[in-house]
Amino acid sequence: MNLLLIPPDTRPPTLAFPVNLVKAVGHTVHTPPRAALNNLNQPGDLALLHEWLETHASSADYLIVCLETLCLGGLIPARRVSDSLDEVLQRLNILKQIKQSHHSYRFWRLG
Repeated sequence: MNLLLIPPDTRPPTLAFPVNLVKAVGHTVHTPPRAALNNLNQPGDLALLHEWLETHASSADYLIVCLETLCLGGLIPARRVSDSLDEVLQRLNILKQIKQSHHSYRFWRLG
């Protein structure tokens, strides 16, 4: 099984621990380049993150995506954002595009 993980941030409980868990059960997990993810209060590079997701989505069996990271640059930066709702919703279109390209994907909402 091949997974793509876009984590909430780069802390070990949200990045390293899930990656290690997936590897421990014998599956493959890929994460975005470090430059695409947030650095504490500094948002990640959304353009790089979206490019990475588009490039790798076709090779994945599952996508695990933190929407705060995908749309706002990370969990902590999401709390301090001034982006408009329209901008944020526009960033979600990447998931719609991936779903249209890969009909086998199913989306679940957690929480």
